[in-house]
Amino acid sequence: MYVVTAVEQEAKKRGFYRICCKAASGDGDGPELSVHEDILIRHKLFKGAALDEAMLRIIMKEDGRQRAYAAGLAYLGYKPRTRKELERYLARKSFDEEDARLAVERLEREGYIDDRAYAQAFAHQRAVSHYKGSKLIRQELLQRGIGRDTADAAARALDPASELETAARLARKKWPGLKGEYRERCHKLAGFLLRRGFPHDVVRTAVRAAAEEEETFNGVDWLDN
Repeated sequence: MYVVTAVEQEAKKRGFYRICCKAASGDGDGPELSVHEDILIRHKLFKGAALDEAMLRIIMKEDGRQRAYAAGLAYLGYKPRTRKELERYLARKSFDEEDARLAVERLEREGYIDDRAYAQAFAHQRAVSHYKGSKLIRQELLQRGIGRDTADAAARALDPASELETAARLARKKWPGLKGEYRERCHKLAGFLLRRGFPHDVVRTAVRAAAEEEETFNGVDWLDN
């Protein structure tokens, strides 16, 4: 059996407290703990509190889970993350696998993680601010750990008219600086737009529109050559 002799807030760890104990028998010091304030309050770890070995094990187990949760919450505070990104982060921080899993599940239940909402917001932002096409956006979502069905839905939800307008704007801007014969320039521009993730039919329309601004479209089906 142990008795808590001192409770001190840790200077470099906000929300954590150092708990000093000694043996209830007076024969030597007991363990020194560092716990989150939620654990401190839940188990009333104040000066004079009595602890046995079983209670110490419970406290340490709960504290591990609380630490994983607190770390995840702080990580999500910087910007929205996917579930997979959070899992990878907690793994890099070497949290116990079960503690990390429980923390992720709790954060998801509490609404701090929402892959569907993340995918929709990400897709819109990449399309509007970064001028990327739906195919590339879908691939980027998959790379961030978004499930295939959710990524597909977010990409499909993008406005086709806006995507075509964006592709056409990029094509018009890129066309004057391209070198080579007419067909070569068309292929270069198509390759550029395809790498930006725009669908094949959108690329065809955007390239034709850009080329026609400078010279009359010659009817060659350059995308199939």
